[in-house]
Amino acid sequence: MNGKAFHAALDLGPERYAAMVTWSQWHAIHLVGVALKRRFPKLPWVAHFSDPWADNPFAPYRWIMRHYDRRQEFKVYRLADRLSFTSRETIDLVFSDNRAHFRAKAMELPHAFETALYPSAQPLKEGPLKLRSLGAFYGARSPEPDRKSTRLNSSH
Repeated sequence: MNGKAFHAALDLGPERYAAMVTWSQWHAIHLVGVALKRRFPKLPWVAHFSDPWADNPFAPYRWIMRHYDRRQEFKVYRLADRLSFTSRETIDLVFSDNRAHFRAKAMELPHAFETALYPSAQPLKEGPLKLRSLGAFYGARSPEPDRKSTRLNSSH
């Protein structure tokens, strides 16, 4: 699909783009961004990450896949003009090692919501507490706490 996405982008005339933004699955669309940036080096590129790439705690990597993904990740970090992440914690995780020199390109763009759609906090009431998830779990994600945090909190 990357080849098809690349050719579709070429058909749109990247030489006329003001900028390029890639997001979604890192292993797909960011690699299309790499190919476009190499072909159009003056085209400003923002690569957005909702999740970390090679350090994703929800991706059960084997060492060979993590090594391969780290190489792909470096290509994106090197060629993109800006790197956008949804939290400061993700930026800290991703740029805590030999990728630290890319940190200057990083910016935080947190998830947003329309405050007018959510009522003000109500005073606490007696009775059961209702929790809601306003998203979807995918991959290895779960609402269950991991064993490590459960163990840490069980003594309290």
